[in-house]
Amino acid sequence: MLIVPAHLFESEQAPQLLKYFQNDGIYFQGFIQFSDKLFLDKQASKALLLVQKPGADAVQAEPVMLAKAPDVGQKKRI
Repeated sequence: MLIVPAHLFESEQAPQLLKYFQNDGIYFQGFIQFSDKLFLDKQASKALLLVQKPGADAVQAEPVMLAKAPDVGQKKRI
């Protein structure tokens, strides 16, 4: 689990990063973006990048989890 810039996959390096996951056998398991309201500057917003090394019990998630966390003060039931 890594904390990364929320706009990581919108950067110029995004295609290279995706190739890295595909070619080097690293399982991309998920990407959870924090609410923009947690940060004073939207450019500083962060996300959790979930990756896993291949191993005996490790499998690539199908589909990969993509989510945006709700606002902390949001009381709407899901």
